[in-house]
Amino acid sequence: PDAPASLAWFGTVAAAVSRRPVWAGVGVAVGLWSKSTVVLALPGVCWVLGARGSVQMLATALALYAPHLAWSVEHGGLPWSFQSGRAMRGGAPLGWLAGQAAALGPALAWAVWRAWRRPLDGVGRRLVWLSAPTALAWLAVACVTRAEVNWGALAWPAALMLVVLRDPRVPRLVGWGAAWTAVAGLGWAAVARYGPLGWGPPRDGARLARCLARHTPSGPWVAGRYQ
Repeated sequence: PDAPASLAWFGTVAAAVSRRPVWAGVGVAVGLWSKSTVVLALPGVCWVLGARGSVQMLATALALYAPHLAWSVEHGGLPWSFQSGRAMRGGAPLGWLAGQAAALGPALAWAVWRAWRRPLDGVGRRLVWLSAPTALAWLAVACVTRAEVNWGALAWPAALMLVVLRDPRVPRLVGWGAAWTAVAGLGWAAVARYGPLGWGPPRDGARLARCLARHTPSGPWVAGRYQ
């Protein structure tokens, strides 16, 4: 769900920066259909759109997300049971920050930090509000419980847009980012291939099995997760 949620959030950011609340609501709804972590990114969007625009955005998002919400309530909250049923350990904010720097890559992480600190015009300030509060919200979550690296993904689309607009070294940063992505991809493949099978959180297969048993028509079912 992370990739479609991030793609939807790029659209949300573009709509919010251009002050189009209805289209921002469409982006929020698509993001929510992908992953509920979109909720923590909403305060920055509301600040950018103002009170009236926020109402329009939230109403649009709620209308488009209502079918998924109704289905989820009817089926015992199945889309959220994987996360809610996990045993969360104590927080590790420094580890979460290190994970964000590793996900972005050192060069892009430094470029984002520099862009946040520079004097900005109207568009730049909106992009800061669409990125920094989300990162701070997840940092706060990481202080009290274990937050995974990918949970902070929605902080970075607006931040990267800000870097593209403000940093003169964009071509070089793109090269560094591509190289880092290749190294990280190969590294994760090696972990998946050689890491112990017991690594990772427990899966919520029991509730999924009960749901399928209640609602399965004739014919085969195949269920899986994106890992």
